[in-house]
Amino acid sequence: MKLTEAKLKQLILDEMKSNLSAADQDQLYADIYKLEQIFERMSILQHAALESYKKIAPSKEELADRRELRFESSVLQKEMFEILNKYDIPFSPNYKLVINTLKRRFRRKSL
Repeated sequence: MKLTEAKLKQLILDEMKSNLSAADQDQLYADIYKLEQIFERMSILQHAALESYKKIAPSKEELADRRELRFESSVLQKEMFEILNKYDIPFSPNYKLVINTLKRRFRRKSL
């Protein structure tokens, strides 16, 4: 068998992953999934908020909807920052960058 550089890198990464306990792996996978869900929901909320603010004279119901959107968004942001702080990952508006950084943390075993 010929050992290529790519194969060697993969072997090293696999070994590093195997050093994490099963509980740590499960928790990290759960946090990654939760962050993906949070980012998806926040995107939907931002779109709804933008649509809401396009109206010049909103009704009382629309104002209540705006408050609900802001409240839900703040709850999601709190959850997101708890996860990011747990793994010491800086916030970025680019959610793909945040998720990839978290996945790299998993590979580097720095929980």
